[in-house]
Amino acid sequence: MSDSGSAPWWVVVTGASQGFGAAICTELAPLLPPGSRMLGLARSQQGLATTAAAVTKANPAVTFSPVVMDLATAKAVDYEAALEDNLGTSQSSPPGQALLFQNAGSLGSLKYLREMDDAAHLSAYFNLNISSVILLNAAFMRLISAVSGKVKVKIINISSICALEPFKSWGLYCTSKAGRDMLFRVLAAEDPGVRVLNYSPGPLDTGMQVK
Repeated sequence: MSDSGSAPWWVVVTGASQGFGAAICTELAPLLPPGSRMLGLARSQQGLATTAAAVTKANPAVTFSPVVMDLATAKAVDYEAALEDNLGTSQSSPPGQALLFQNAGSLGSLKYLREMDDAAHLSAYFNLNISSVILLNAAFMRLISAVSGKVKVKIINISSICALEPFKSWGLYCTSKAGRDMLFRVLAAEDPGVRVLNYSPGPLDTGMQVK
């Protein structure tokens, strides 16, 4: 990570209030240069406050901005406002690197596909797990394009073995993970200057596993 020099970084993490998202924030914080800014998106205000305290403890020179947002219902303008208000071009120092971790996701209904009959649940599920990813990626890249100077951009999708292997009653989750992997492959093809990664961390002891 030394290739960033002393320039601050911008980091955006979805699902930052708990589990792997919170761990990304707290583990990355000590590695960031002074003046770096981190934006955490999640539904839980209390969870984001806990993450913010942990980030500040790990690196007081990093500013953590918590934004309470339901990604299942958020619009493009909501992402644009969150990014501009907390990172945006008004900041005094442009970043050397800008990272976006697309971590948020949900398991969804654990029914067999032949049992699926709730259109509202399906719509909300794919809004959270697919549509929000597309909208935030686009808003993030538009924000960076408005920054003066060369910024190294990295966008990371937190993936899963479920993107590759079918699991009974996990149809929604497997479908969303496979779809996200392909979205990021297309993104890499469309924007070769952006470092894109589908990263599967393996089994995690999180609230999703409990469910």
